[in-house]
Amino acid sequence: MSDIVLSSVKGVSFPIKTTAEKLAIVSPDTGAVVYDSDLNQLSVYDGTSWGALGGGGAGLQDTLMLMGA
Repeated sequence: MSDIVLSSVKGVSFPIKTTAEKLAIVSPDTGAVVYDSDLNQLSVYDGTSWGALGGGGAGLQDTLMLMGA
């Protein structure tokens, strides 16, 4: 999943997927982040399942750790 776009002007853009498209990703990398357009939230893959980024799911610090940052 290399659809992340970095820009010094516009910020970060993540891949946009419906919930069904997100769940259909075969073997997502741990730490993968997508914008779920059905749920209107960022989702992160923790190696086992998708969760909301922040609010009850993996937090930003957890995501950065999963991504090796």
